[in-house]
Amino acid sequence: MTVVPLCPMFARHLRAHGDTFVASGGVFRRPTADDIGVITRATLGEA
Repeated sequence: MTVVPLCPMFARHLRAHGDTFVASGGVFRRPTADDIGVITRATLGEA
């Protein structure tokens, strides 16, 4: 599973601790415009 940090607080956490997360087998990537769109539609009840 790949983590896509959309929450600013979690993104800050990954910036500080991402190396440890990856060393433990975790994977993350930066959010794309499509990721933001999915969350926006879900928040507005359109998903």
